[in-house]
Amino acid sequence: MSLSRGLTGTTDANANLLVDQLTMQSGSDSYWRKWSIDHPSHAKILWPTVQKLAQRELYVLLPALLERAGVDHEETSESVARLQQTIDGYCKEQYTRLISDMNDAGRTELADELLKEASQDFPEEFPEEFDGSNLTFERDDPDRAIPPAASSQSRESS
Repeated sequence: MSLSRGLTGTTDANANLLVDQLTMQSGSDSYWRKWSIDHPSHAKILWPTVQKLAQRELYVLLPALLERAGVDHEETSESVARLQQTIDGYCKEQYTRLISDMNDAGRTELADELLKEASQDFPEEFPEEFDGSNLTFERDDPDRAIPPAASSQSRESS
């Protein structure tokens, strides 16, 4: 996939980030096809999230998401719950960063659209009044911003 933009020539399209991942090979097999067959419970969690992010054109989030999903090779109820937690945590963190970055850049319409999407998926963590300006940071990782609701939950569980 590529885009042609006037005189600038052809560049890879953002969707290519997903296409590159989906066409990875493991020997003669498609890596993700084989992974999905070998891990049906994990696949039921991963692929709807991949589809949702692709429909929202958040392709830039997909390589790291797929990398996280491919790490755990056991098919147990604990690993399925762990994968769901990993995917949710990653998506919350990325939405938080994107909303904050778009607000900082003055792109409030895009920030509002991202907030709307995040609140559909995580209504408790992304209330409508969330704008990214009231971020808190984890004690162990000051670079990792988390929404206020998630911050209070993590403090309660510590």
